[in-house]
Amino acid sequence: MFKGRLSRPRGFFYGWVIVAVFFLVDVIVYGIRNSFSVFYLSLLDEFGWGRAGTVGIFSLHIVVYGLVAPVSGRLADKFGPRKIVPLGTLLIAAGMVACSMASRIWQFYILFGVIISVGICVSGWSQFAPILSEWFVRRRAAALGIVSAGYGLCFALSSLTEFLISRLGWRGALVALGAIPILTIAPLTVLLVKRRPEEMGLWPDGDPAATGSRGGSGEAGGASGVDSPAVELTLAEAVRTYPFWMIFFANFFFWGIGTNMILAHQVAFVNDIGYSEAFAAFILSLYGVVYAVGNLFGFVSDRFGRGRTFAVGSAGLIAAMLILIAAGEGASPWMLYAYAALFGFCMGVGTPTLNAIQADLFQGRSFGTINGFLMLGFGIGGSLGPWIGGVIYDTRGTYIPAFSIAIFSYVVTCVLVLKAAHARTRAAI
Repeated sequence: MFKGRLSRPRGFFYGWVIVAVFFLVDVIVYGIRNSFSVFYLSLLDEFGWGRAGTVGIFSLHIVVYGLVAPVSGRLADKFGPRKIVPLGTLLIAAGMVACSMASRIWQFYILFGVIISVGICVSGWSQFAPILSEWFVRRRAAALGIVSAGYGLCFALSSLTEFLISRLGWRGALVALGAIPILTIAPLTVLLVKRRPEEMGLWPDGDPAATGSRGGSGEAGGASGVDSPAVELTLAEAVRTYPFWMIFFANFFFWGIGTNMILAHQVAFVNDIGYSEAFAAFILSLYGVVYAVGNLFGFVSDRFGRGRTFAVGSAGLIAAMLILIAAGEGASPWMLYAYAALFGFCMGVGTPTLNAIQADLFQGRSFGTINGFLMLGFGIGGSLGPWIGGVIYDTRGTYIPAFSIAIFSYVVTCVLVLKAAHARTRAAI
């Protein structure tokens, strides 16, 4: 709860500056991660490694990200992003430069799989999710949606990456991309980010003191459909609740098994069915742009409920995957356009909804630590998804069974989210 006298906000709310900075962080940091799907083809061409072994680099990257997330969340609670994010960007830059000089697969496992992953984790979501939950309550999903839109636009870097590779070679492109975070997001975070609105004499959402609130937008306080916790929970208390594990496994299936499998292999799949690498990178970029647009509809779950919004988005994801499965060699490019647009938009709507549920249930001084452990579910699933896709292709010569597994993952996630969206965090196991 706030203590002391806080001023009534006037004019522009500074929380939107925080949103703008973290939007840019999302674009750049996760753009570097997802550029792997473009570099992936270059590595296959130059070194002739198997797909399962090569995509294992990305799988290790994701599992390390998930394992480091609880530590990063704890650092966010203790020190805040102004001290931690610059260190992360330094690791990213060093790792990308070192990757540009690598020639053996184990070197990529260490550099991209471990060092760059740690840098991205301590620069990314685990750092700014707790900050956003402090600055926004009523408009939490809307703010999270705008920031998550940056993750969508990060896929636009796929086309930039392809362009850099065509001009500089894949090694030069790695150096160029690695320089961006340390030159942009590190200074912006240090100069502009504030941990809590009360540091500037403000209340969440820019509300006057009479209406400012620290509670989540639950059944009693809004339409989101998530009950606010009666008290702030510690990590030890949170892990003894059903909603914690529902969200943990939702992250495992939604982002881990389902989405990361698709994103890691999508460029290769489009290339396999007869399209150029440039066109395949464009489809990934199109997905990202439409994903960004979908995130801007995060406010829908603030008004109509988290569960209902996520269910509609899940139905769209399944429909998009059926379109992708139907596309084969000689398929019309319009099928791929339709897939990218539908998949991107529905993923965009679902992402801030799922993130808002987590904040609604566990927002408080320990949310960074709790959120970090919830991200571990994504890390475990995300390490398995791309690897499973690679193994299936190497053994079956097709991605269709892998895409079917992704559909199953979205069904399971929808069930878990619907239950969590109406749960009370004090319902102990």
